[in-house]
Amino acid sequence: MLEVSGLTLARGSYQEELNFNLNHSAIVWLRGNNGAGKTTLLLTLMGFEPPRSGQIFCNNLRVDSRKPRKTAQNFSYLPQKPSFQFSMKVKRVCEVVELNLANPYAVTLGIPHLIDRDTAELSGGESQRLMLAIALNKKSDFRFLDEPLASQDDAYMEVIKELFNEEKKRGRALLISSHIAINADSIIDLE
Repeated sequence: MLEVSGLTLARGSYQEELNFNLNHSAIVWLRGNNGAGKTTLLLTLMGFEPPRSGQIFCNNLRVDSRKPRKTAQNFSYLPQKPSFQFSMKVKRVCEVVELNLANPYAVTLGIPHLIDRDTAELSGGESQRLMLAIALNKKSDFRFLDEPLASQDDAYMEVIKELFNEEKKRGRALLISSHIAINADSIIDLE
């Protein structure tokens, strides 16, 4: 379980205290205006940004921005705008991150069709799906997904939303920042 108490963010326009628990087998929709602090909240919860105040515990371990490695294995993260630092073939990316192309995430998200493409040639939606497959493939209890539906066509939006439900059935907790409505067990509003 992720427990958040008295949390205020160091950056973003949202200034209220946040108090919530994120349980396993749950989908929580994080919504708010641009600049409210959604991405900052996700980074703070993983220990990569210090909070202004408050406490975060993940599986009874305090999340500390000075020691993010201590709790990092509990989280998988999809950045809002995935970018690859080096140009390389998608097949090589999958080898480096140990994402088997027969993996259900890779297949469902259409990654095998991209294997011979260079990461610099991918569209925004293709990059997002590749990074989503990588994030979902990680063995972690908590999935923090920042705008996973961005740049997707309607068909892939439905595929991705179904993946969210499957992850929930597997006992994963998903905290999803999205401007697009999703079916969620609860909502955290940063408005």
